[in-house]
Amino acid sequence: MRVLVAEDDDTLGAVLAQGLRSRGYVVDLVADGEAALSYARCYEYAVAVLDWLIPRVSGIDVVRQLRRTGARTPVLMISGKGAPEDRVAGLDAGADDYLVKPFVFDELLARLRALQRRPPDVLPPRLVVGDLECDPASREVTFGGRRLALTSTELSILETLMRFSPAVAERRQIAQHVWTDEVDTFSSNTIDVHLARLRAKLSGSRVRIQTVRGVGYRIVADNGQRLAGPRGGGHDRTSTSIGRPPAGRWVTAGMIVTGSADAGRSRTCCPATASTVIISTAPKPAQAGEYIRMDSWTTCPV
Repeated sequence: MRVLVAEDDDTLGAVLAQGLRSRGYVVDLVADGEAALSYARCYEYAVAVLDWLIPRVSGIDVVRQLRRTGARTPVLMISGKGAPEDRVAGLDAGADDYLVKPFVFDELLARLRALQRRPPDVLPPRLVVGDLECDPASREVTFGGRRLALTSTELSILETLMRFSPAVAERRQIAQHVWTDEVDTFSSNTIDVHLARLRAKLSGSRVRIQTVRGVGYRIVADNGQRLAGPRGGGHDRTSTSIGRPPAGRWVTAGMIVTGSADAGRSRTCCPATASTVIISTAPKPAQAGEYIRMDSWTTCPV
């Protein structure tokens, strides 16, 4: 998840940024209020950490301006000003929480996690979709009582999808919350490659990641619905319970990640190799979540 940190103390700012990055956050560190407002206009942050006494525009004025523009980014105000009237002023200005310096880093982390659970949707400490559970505090993911081994990037993508679920997480939003350089990531197939690997690791769970072409992805619980079939058209389109394909080489239409599907052609991603492939025998695009049996994989020239 992407976090904005505005702190003019170089040492403290570096410590906060390093600590947050080690916990899987993408961090934008700025040293003044003008830069904080500029970044806030460009990015959609999971949470912002603002020091009250940053130069140019104070942290409390940054909060006021954000709220006047309708920004709902959760804000944690940090300050050496610990008097009750100072806390009241910070909260009344629009901050969601207030932490007095000096503080323990673990407490700051706990407060950030609490802020991420607040409206628009109040989320529990553990994110749950179907039989999949993600604990942002321990950064552990389990399903069916089994711990899932994920890379840091895969875990960050999964956490982003689960926080948005059942809504769609746009590609731009995934890029912003997972990568520091989101521009290059958004314009390449990096997201698609990681999603393909993540889908492969989630096989056997009762969740599925759907591709909403031209928009992004969403993760939803698998209700075990059976799809109608078979259909004609030159190859076996035998249906199966979503998320549980039988033996053999299969692709799922929910994995379409690039280009468009037209008559006789649809592009998808091979779950075994994470490489883009092209299916040239499909008479028409398959429906999301439907498995299509293929005799071979063909490397996509795109």
